[in-house]
Amino acid sequence: TRLSAGEALRFASPSLRSDRHFILSAVQEVGPALLEHIGASLRTDVAFIEELLTTCGGTPLRELLPFVPRESRESLGADRGLMMRLLKSAGPEILHAMGEELSSDRSFVLDAVREVGPLVLEFSSLDLRASGDFMRAASAVCAGAKAASGAASPDVAGAGRPDPPSALGALLRVDAKASAADYWVAEAEHADGGFWDLEGILSDFQLSCSERGLIELLPESAEDGGKPQPLVLVQRCHRWR
Repeated sequence: TRLSAGEALRFASPSLRSDRHFILSAVQEVGPALLEHIGASLRTDVAFIEELLTTCGGTPLRELLPFVPRESRESLGADRGLMMRLLKSAGPEILHAMGEELSSDRSFVLDAVREVGPLVLEFSSLDLRASGDFMRAASAVCAGAKAASGAASPDVAGAGRPDPPSALGALLRVDAKASAADYWVAEAEHADGGFWDLEGILSDFQLSCSERGLIELLPESAEDGGKPQPLVLVQRCHRWR
């Protein structure tokens, strides 16, 4: 029977199967299947796992993570500095995949939105996304990022409203039928009279890009007793600019 490159690794010497540099290079050349046969010491080596997730950028996270023990994921997922680096290098979907601790941490998620962008919200906890107070804060963070990069477009910003999130401008550019007014949620009790529906903006932006072939939306398989997973963005041709 012919063996695949990944299966062949199980016949390698223990020292080679625990050689981090060899394994990282091999994953990039032949794919993540060989991770099933790496040495036990690497499976719990946090430094190796971080390097694996950040250097194997050509391999989707959903193919790498099944080979990372849950305990290691949770350990990595609790490290704020490490997770911010991983979000920047591996993409926002890693927030949910590495455990629930930081995906439900309000201050961390807001910092991540500021540093990485609004797509981080797609992978934050449902409890946070169900909080109007949190979504208003996230809208303000996105508006601040927009203001830092330039003034708001007059056809998007209304009198007395905070500047719109940058994702809204991207949506309006890709979908001519979209209207900024559809995403403003009026709320008399709020100081600004309401807030931007950031989750709705992100959802519609993703769907619009998917319809135009810019990205593909794939549902993750259910884990942990059928618990639903968030949608994963797989870029089909290029990152939207």
